[in-house]
Amino acid sequence: MLRFVVLAFAALMLTMAVFAAGTSLFGSPSHQELSTRMVGGSLPPRTLVSIWAFEALGLLALFLAVEGRFRSPYLSGLIAGWLGWVFRGPLLVVTVVGALGQPSEPWFHRVVSWWLLYSLCGLVLGGLSRRLRADEAAL
Repeated sequence: MLRFVVLAFAALMLTMAVFAAGTSLFGSPSHQELSTRMVGGSLPPRTLVSIWAFEALGLLALFLAVEGRFRSPYLSGLIAGWLGWVFRGPLLVVTVVGALGQPSEPWFHRVVSWWLLYSLCGLVLGGLSRRLRADEAAL
């Protein structure tokens, strides 16, 4: 179990970093741009990595909570990712847009990209879980 948690945490952090680099490469508004619009300053890199770590721990906890309830570990990963996305995506956007009076367009664009990210992270968790279980069964 500890092996899975350590590997999954590292894989999720790497997935989030690569996804962030990819979306910024293709012109999607980044965390930095959105935070500059909201508070007038950009996030320090340490804060951004801390956000990814917190998200990774949350997704990992959700995955462990739903793992084994479905036939496929990939489905368990997708369910965990989509559950996490509900709170990171639509609920966050509604709160930010409604409470802070921010323009909705860049935020709703991020909701779609966050859905893709969380789906990808769920598939990574499912694949890693399946692979580690196969390795344990072989021993």
